[in-house]
Amino acid sequence: DGSKLAPRTVNAIRRLLKMVFKYAVGDGLLMKNPVELTKPIRIEPTPINVFKVAEYQKLLEVAKAESCRDYLVVRIAFATGMRIGEIFGLEYSAIDFEKNLIYRNRRHNRFEEDGKWFDSADYAGGVIVLYSGGGRPL
Repeated sequence: DGSKLAPRTVNAIRRLLKMVFKYAVGDGLLMKNPVELTKPIRIEPTPINVFKVAEYQKLLEVAKAESCRDYLVVRIAFATGMRIGEIFGLEYSAIDFEKNLIYRNRRHNRFEEDGKWFDSADYAGGVIVLYSGGGRPL
């Protein structure tokens, strides 16, 4: 279709090819890894837009007025940095109220295939996320 690949995509493909050719060199199929003759594309860091305190408070206010679920999702997301799929993958057993910890162990995903939406859950790796500051719960 004539569209160009994004620099991050090109670099990801380059990393993959580098690994593939590394195995080929290791198996004696090639003398040298041709990808090592190339350099990754330099990517300028993109600025991160951070919520101001007033914006966060307004978002909480709107979420609380909308529903308890939305309010909790916003609070957990901001307090932990968890993604929406990780939050929706939480189970009650993943919360340790005595230690003020959330165990990030599942992810909830939605994907489309042939015009139909499907839900799935997979495991996100058992990373522990502190959910409160100063010992007080959300």
